[in-house]
Formats: sequence, structure tokens, C-alpha cells
Amino acid sequence: MTREPTYNPRLATLLLVGSCISICFAGFATLGVTTILPKIAQDLNGDVMYPLANGMALAGQLVATAVAGAWCDTRGALRPLLFGLVLFVLGLITCGLAPTMMVFILGRLAQGLGGGFLMVSMYVLVGSMVPPLRRPFFFAAFAAAWVIPALIGPYLAGKIYSYFGWRMVFHILVPAILAAAAILLPLLRHIPRFKVPLAPSARRIMRSAIVAFFALTVAQLGFTLPIAGGGIFALVALIVLVISLRWLFPPGTLKLRKGTASMVAARGFINACYVATETFIPLMLQTAHNWTVDQAALVISAGSITWAAGAGFQSKLTSEHLRRKLPTVGGIMAAIGGIGTAAAAFPALPGWLSIIGWCFTAFGVGLAYPALSVLALAATPKSKHGYISSTLQLADSLGGAAALTIITSAFVYLAHLPAPGPMLPAMILAILLGVGAAFAGSRIGSLATTGEK
Repeated sequence: MTREPTYNPRLATLLLVGSCISICFAGFATLGVTTILPKIAQDLNGDVMYPLANGMALAGQLVATAVAGAWCDTRGALRPLLFGLVLFVLGLITCGLAPTMMVFILGRLAQGLGGGFLMVSMYVLVGSMVPPLRRPFFFAAFAAAWVIPALIGPYLAGKIYSYFGWRMVFHILVPAILAAAAILLPLLRHIPRFKVPLAPSARRIMRSAIVAFFALTVAQLGFTLPIAGGGIFALVALIVLVISLRWLFPPGTLKLRKGTASMVAARGFINACYVATETFIPLMLQTAHNWTVDQAALVISAGSITWAAGAGFQSKLTSEHLRRKLPTVGGIMAAIGGIGTAAAAFPALPGWLSIIGWCFTAFGVGLAYPALSVLALAATPKSKHGYISSTLQLADSLGGAAALTIITSAFVYLAHLPAPGPMLPAMILAILLGVGAAFAGSRIGSLATTGEK
């Protein structure tokens, strides 16, 4: 039996501060890498494998979140939290020392694995230590923790690259992440520890996530590596991935059944839209418009700030009815913004149009993303918070990784064409994903009628 912890304001504050600072530095790693990734791929002679640097990180996050959810529900959040921290730091070290693009991608994979364990653990701790009325503030704070790296992270990464090279971006993050995580140390002895049997459903999800992980890995590598029949292997892997989805998510997710199933689907769509857009904006601006790394960095910063603004806006809503509308509104905004962002792929159009579109998309994602976390936790009992937290993170990772897998295949086969040829598929897919998020959000329904509380 698990002992339900009582609410302790001091511990909750410690969780909030430690988590937000850790997310802040992790955000710097993500946003900084996105900005300088075109230069890293060029330096390591891995231009064709450019999308894999983010795609493999998301694939690692996919399998990590499945394991983390089961681990938290059966043993508590302590060990997954520590394990995720170690993996993330090892990933930073590997990237900083990488001699080839493939080693760099392996380091990104380790970061994805570590990030999956960390985020699920933090979600579970919020569910167990924070009362329902305070959770919107916590999730908004998690999103807002990206504001500082959004303001200075991409630009600082560009400056570090200019003066010291891209490897220093990873080297300086190792002690910074460790120092930030030290704030959480006094909290560790208060995290509940228990031992309960692993549910058959959790075991099934873990197996399915592992299958999906290998399918995504084979698909992404098959499209990029110069091996005979690589494209055929990739297509077979994508078929296996689709088959595994029915066991990976709540029943009815693929059919957009009302309730948590549609919430999970909406998260997958909205995050995939964001990832597809963010990954290619720096490349489009630097290649199609000859923007510098610093200029492209400011665009990423602007989108991250408006994303945090959207998250802050949704945290102020107290009406359940209005909150249930946010996923639909956010998806519509993401799709409309994607049309403007696509201007970055056309050299004849002014690049500043993409800034407006990207900020519009990011604000919509900021509205929908944390709102779906709040809605999903409210629709499930505490005993299943690990499961639903893991499922939401699975949808995030799988949505982004699947989108980048599709984009990778188009990018490889269209790489020889002039702009907008190689990059336009990413923008078209982002628009369609925003539409999908809006439709899935319209299927959420009332928490009182989902039958899942």
C-alpha cells in the first residue's frame, strides 16, 4: 500500500524552485542546440543526418517515459529522477566530445532518455505533493522556466559558438545542470518509497514503447544511411510502429474517443507541430535567407517567449469550461501560424514573416500544452497519475519523433533541390498537425462525462 503524503508548502516550494531551475538549464541545452545544429551538422559532415539529432532524442524520450511511468507507479519517483539526471549529464558529455555526427546523435539519444525519466518524475511529484487547485500554476511555471533560456539561450549559444566553438555549449552545461539539481537534494528523503506489483497494462505499454523505439530508430536511420534497401527497412519499421500504437496509448486514442484518449492524441499532435516547426526554422533562415546564427537565435527566442506567455495565460483561467476549449483554440492558432512560418522556406519572401507566424504558433502551443496536463490529471485518480503522466510524455515524444521521421525521408530525397524544396514538407506537415490538434481537442468532452475520475 502507498502512503498518501500530506501537503507540505515548504516541500512544494522546493519542488517548484528545483524543477524550474533544472528545466531552465535543460531548456538552454535544447534551444541552444536547435540554433547551432546546422553548424554542428556541417562541422561533423552530417548534413543529411540533420533531423536525426532531434529525432533520436525524441525516440529516446519515448521509451524512457514508458519505463518511468511504470517505475514511478511501482517504486516511487526517487530512482527514476536520479537515473534521468545521470543519463542527461552523460548525454551532454558525449555530445561535447563527439568526433562524428553519429556519436553526437547517440549523445542526443542519451539526453532524450534522461529527459524522459526526469519529466515523468516531476509530473508525478506534482500530482502527489501539490493540491489540484495549485497544479495549473506549477505546470505554467514549468513552461515559464523556458523564458530565461528563451531570452538569452539561443543568442548565448551563438556567441559561445562564435568564440569557443559549439562543443563548449555542452561542456559548460554539465556543472550547471549538476548545480541546479542539487537544489532538489533536500527533497529526496521526503519522496514516498513503496513497492507494488507492476500492472499487466503497464508491462504491455513498456513492451510496446520498446518496439516503437526500435521501429522509429530503424525508420530514421534507414532513410539516412547509405545502405542497400534502407528505404524498404524504414517503411517496414513505420508499419510496425503504427501497429504498436494500439497497445501504447489508452483505448480509443487512435479513434479520438472522448476523454483522456483525445487528450493524449491532442498532446501528440500539438507537440509534433511545435517540434517540426522549431527544428527547421534555423536551417531555413540560415540557408534560404542567409541569416546569421545570432539572427536565427532571436527567432527561436521570440517563439519560446510567446509559448511561455500562452502557458501563463492558461494558468489564470479558473473555469473548467474555458480550459477545455484551449486545446482546440491552440491547435487552430498553431495551424494558422504555420502558414506564416512557411515563408522562411521561400527565398523570395521576406524572412520576417516567419517570425510572426512562429510566434502565433508558439502562443497557441503554450495555451494547449499545459492545459492538457491539467485536464488529464484531473480526469484520473492519483493511483494512475504515473500512468497518465507517462502516456502524455509518450505522446509528446512519439508525435515529435514520428513527424521528424516523415520529414527526414522527404529531406533526404529532396536535399539536392534548391529552396524551398527540402524544407517545405516540414512546414506543410506542421500545418496539418495543428489542424489535427484542434480536432482532437474538440473531442475532449466534459470531465464529468468522461467516466475516468
